[in-house]
Amino acid sequence: MVPSYDHETIWEGYSSLIDEMSTQLPPGAKPNALFCSVGGGGLFGGIITGSKKIEWDDFLVKGIRITWLIATLSKSSKDGFGASKRQISMTSVLHQQAEGSFLDDHKVLDELACSTTLTAAYNRSLFEVLGTKKADPTQRGR
Repeated sequence: MVPSYDHETIWEGYSSLIDEMSTQLPPGAKPNALFCSVGGGGLFGGIITGSKKIEWDDFLVKGIRITWLIATLSKSSKDGFGASKRQISMTSVLHQQAEGSFLDDHKVLDELACSTTLTAAYNRSLFEVLGTKKADPTQRGR
């Protein structure tokens, strides 16, 4: 039996997202940062697995859930994924505001745990606090 999120087979499946993303970026380009929702950790594990597979092991990956688990990919880290972790407490008001903004912008209602990731997109100051690299606005698509 394969667990729903805590298994290399699951991570390998999700890692195809990174493969697909790499084909859509200009040659040699990679994202400055990638944020994903974290429930059980399968998607996050897949992103880490895929990133290592194509040697994108030095960009910022943050898995965010309502308790704001934030993990940053690092070559020198010691856990199973090569990620360092820290916790930040946030109010759910920010999540709900992001969910409402996403609904207004795209006419799509998402589940609250998913809107947690959107919180950084709809709150510039939070995005800057969460990221250790500032995005260059002249570098579109990265």
